[in-house]
Amino acid sequence: MSKIKIIISTFCCIVVLTSGCSSTYEHPSSSNMQFIKSIPVYPANRLAESEGNSIQLTVPISITSYNLTLIEYRTPEEASYITLTEDIFPADIYISVLPDSERPKVFLGRSPQSGCPLEWKFESKIYKAYCDGSEFKLDGTYISGPSPRNLDELPVLIRDGMIWITNTVILGDTNFK
Repeated sequence: MSKIKIIISTFCCIVVLTSGCSSTYEHPSSSNMQFIKSIPVYPANRLAESEGNSIQLTVPISITSYNLTLIEYRTPEEASYITLTEDIFPADIYISVLPDSERPKVFLGRSPQSGCPLEWKFESKIYKAYCDGSEFKLDGTYISGPSPRNLDELPVLIRDGMIWITNTVILGDTNFK
């Protein structure tokens, strides 16, 4: 039987089917054969129509932490603290469809400097964080602003005609200045 979680935030309500919709794969950099959850996010055959651009999506990302403490409201007046070892949250991502590349890059839709949302500027082909002014190229490399690094990436697999991502974040490179 599949489990269903409902996630409510100030921006949206997402119903997530938490089993039957994820898979595992062996992380290529893992020497101890760890397995990481992955989810399908976009049909691979639709990438060609967006070549040289970016696709914005909101996807459920699984967060695993033994220190994730949240407030749970049983009623509006009755609140308590709960500690979760794993939960699913909505996260904005961008799929960058690079020209002449077989594999897209997937970035978290947040500025590495401030955590504020990124916006893809179609005309100038850049990501811009309006909160802090940081700008990045389609491939996630730093252009200008206070960001301490390039955009943060999520590992990508193309399997069964779909683009799959994992909940592992690869921090952007800091060797750009």
